[in-house]
Amino acid sequence: MYIKSSLFFAVVVFVAASSLSDFCSAQKSNPNPNPSQLKSRTRPVIPFRHVTLAAPPGMVYIPGGSVTIKYSSSSSDTNSKKRVSLTSFYIDKTEVTNQQYRLFTEWVIDSIAVKNYLKDEKYFYPIPENNSTADASEKSLENVMSDTSKHDSLNFIQKDAVAAPPAAPVKDTTSFAKRRINWSKVNHKDIFESNDDAIRAKIQPMLDPEGKIRQDLYMYTYYYARALGTNPKAKVGDIASYTLNVYPDEKIWIRDLTNAQVDILVENYFTTPPFDDYPVVGVTWLQARAFAYWRSRASSSYEWIADYLKYYRLNYSLPSEAQWVYAAGGDMKSGEENPESNELPPISDSTAIVRDTTIHDSTSVVTAPEVDKQPLSPEDKEFSAAVGRDKDGKFLENFKQDEGKYSDDGGTFTLPVMSYAPNEFGIYNMVGNVAEWVLDAYSPSAFAFISDVNPVLLYDADSTEAEAMKRKVVRGGSFMSNARALSPYTRDEELQDKAHCYIGFRCVLPAPEILNKAVATRRKNTGSKKQSQQ
Repeated sequence: MYIKSSLFFAVVVFVAASSLSDFCSAQKSNPNPNPSQLKSRTRPVIPFRHVTLAAPPGMVYIPGGSVTIKYSSSSSDTNSKKRVSLTSFYIDKTEVTNQQYRLFTEWVIDSIAVKNYLKDEKYFYPIPENNSTADASEKSLENVMSDTSKHDSLNFIQKDAVAAPPAAPVKDTTSFAKRRINWSKVNHKDIFESNDDAIRAKIQPMLDPEGKIRQDLYMYTYYYARALGTNPKAKVGDIASYTLNVYPDEKIWIRDLTNAQVDILVENYFTTPPFDDYPVVGVTWLQARAFAYWRSRASSSYEWIADYLKYYRLNYSLPSEAQWVYAAGGDMKSGEENPESNELPPISDSTAIVRDTTIHDSTSVVTAPEVDKQPLSPEDKEFSAAVGRDKDGKFLENFKQDEGKYSDDGGTFTLPVMSYAPNEFGIYNMVGNVAEWVLDAYSPSAFAFISDVNPVLLYDADSTEAEAMKRKVVRGGSFMSNARALSPYTRDEELQDKAHCYIGFRCVLPAPEILNKAVATRRKNTGSKKQSQQ
């Protein structure tokens, strides 16, 4: 028996080896086999299993779903709403902070200083042998940046994007403007706080009489795909550019809060460490879009987050209005939406989170005074359900409680971006603190012509157009807003080139679509059929 088994096994091995040899010979004789010959070598389809996604640092993953968007602030208007579906996306947990936006402005001014004033070989990569120094502005949208050094503190990868040429630069005799900067050799303080007389002499034209960097030099060019507009020569989808000053308006506090004592905010809010974690304000819609473009170019590789992301090209942007409303819907603790009014279901004791009344900053720890449960103004009582409270009755949003009452929520002006508790998606301050720019152009009748899947209303308005064409959507309410503005269904608008002390922004990033359990590969359920046959 043993001999017969061994002989059978030997025959099987011989036959298999012969078949493999014949197959290999056939491949050599026929280098272009037909599909039937390749069938045996095709990788089988991998059954789908439910998986989850890692999010980039500082962001959360929002799974796809549906949401009803309300386009009218009138509770009696039940027609201006639309149900839409969204694919998955990432969104910032917090509004963009002063520290994050300051990194952007420092990058812009450092680029201008290095390329147009310092012009020192030590800041650049060596010139290739073919002497290729093509201007970055002539490259494709995906390849505008090329350096890959990483900024550890903010998880940004600083790269060589496009800074607009400054006013009256030093004469360019060596084409430094077209060279790639080696950002590992560049340090903002080493340039503008240097004790080196040679460096100080070169950057002197960049300083004002007080020794501060001239704010008119913060010019930056970003690129975008054209949308609809009035320019008859422009084609939708073509790559266009826009150059603007990206430095925020530090005096916006005086402009918005007239006859108010706000000197401390004017002098310190954007530039000093105690305000690092506060939301950046004084930024227009155009500046916010420029930041998102720079952030995309500075983080164009994502495999360090998760290996599968190396296959994707992802770009940051402002959230669409639909994405913002969907993400803000996590503030509705009951999970139900009520777009036919401006109200949210009240927070229940079973889901309430006790607020931490300790305020942390970089220099001290201060305990905020306890406050009793405070009523809203008579005008806002009908919107009381939109105001989150913890189980002790304390407010969970930063807003204006009544005429002259700003501090019952623990703060008078803006607060650090991680104040209070996050919503059910893990996002902080989607309502209150600062209102937020979104990507959409403003139109009261947008519901009539936007798509019902991943909708966004884009319109490229130039400086010559009427103000009505330059309006962009603002969502969320701010520390200056009353309770009725805290509903995710309340929308507002502002001109794209106008900034305020109460408007900030956050970014989104497309996420790979993750299939849910409903489409998971599984066996067909035949139990009911067998029972019927019996």
